[in-house]
Amino acid sequence: MSFIPNSFQLPNALVDDGVMVEMKGAALAMYIAIVRKTRGWQKETDAISISQFMKFTGYGKDAVISGAEKLVSLGLVERVSRDHQPAFYTLSDLA
Repeated sequence: MSFIPNSFQLPNALVDDGVMVEMKGAALAMYIAIVRKTRGWQKETDAISISQFMKFTGYGKDAVISGAEKLVSLGLVERVSRDHQPAFYTLSDLA
């Protein structure tokens, strides 16, 4: 894999304030994917399906659902569920 100059940023607090310690596995991978799908495209929110998370992260459905719950419980993301459609995810700013 070669790295190219275009990129997206993660909040410093993720590492500096120990927020990453609270996330393991799917939750961390999903957080990175949400950052990419929102702020990486200069958007505040994005609809992301479970199957998209599975594709982006390599984790199965149960791990993705658990990871989403972890991110919401930590206050890192807000999720708005919709009937039979992908949920909307919005990042909460890390203080």
